[in-house]
Amino acid sequence: MGIPRAGKTTQINLLKKSLIQKDISVKVITDRFRASNLQINQ
Repeated sequence: MGIPRAGKTTQINLLKKSLIQKDISVKVITDRFRASNLQINQ
């Protein structure tokens, strides 16, 4: 979460690229994906 157009996605993509180059497995879960799987129990 944060201010729109602040560069959050750009930063996470750069971090992902850097980690993959070091042979570190990376999975990015977006807020949209996370929200679509959110369950509210009442």
